[in-house]
Amino acid sequence: MSPLRLLGIILLGLALEACDRRPPAVPGPTREQQIKEGMARARLGTEGFILILQSGKASDCQVLLQAEDHGKTELIWLRDLTYMDGKFSGIPTNAASIVGNVKDGERIEVRKEDICDWMYWEGDNIYGNFTWVDVEP
Repeated sequence: MSPLRLLGIILLGLALEACDRRPPAVPGPTREQQIKEGMARARLGTEGFILILQSGKASDCQVLLQAEDHGKTELIWLRDLTYMDGKFSGIPTNAASIVGNVKDGERIEVRKEDICDWMYWEGDNIYGNFTWVDVEP
């Protein structure tokens, strides 16, 4: 075998090996970072959400409250919403499991600037819910 042919085979082998290598994985944002980014996006659209809520065109409008009690925090969705004087009023969608100051079925008020997220349905489409994070299996 000629030295030129041998060099060609070696270079081809190195090129194929290099093609098989993948760059190292770059870590994405953490779950907490994704939730914080979602909260920021939701706050930008709060005024539009209020208009939708007050128009009555959407169904099942909800806001997300960050409830705090004795240093513990829990995110709780509120349903059956009303909005008046800069405050949402709603009922928790489920019983709190971490904080003790949110009671199932009890109407809660939260200031507009204190909500973490919002969502509503129009037909089969859901809008908002920016803090939802897909958990990989």
